[in-house]
Amino acid sequence: MAASALAADQTVGVGAGAFNPQTVTIDQGEKVTWRWNGPDTNYT
Repeated sequence: MAASALAADQTVGVGAGAFNPQTVTIDQGEKVTWRWNGPDTNYT
């Protein structure tokens, strides 16, 4: 199988001084999407 067919991409929420989920495990070729939540989304 192609690597992209095996990928288990993850989304992590950021807000209120915390990450949700707090930990993720990814393998080479997978990606993480950071999603800023809450009223203050002005992060760098």
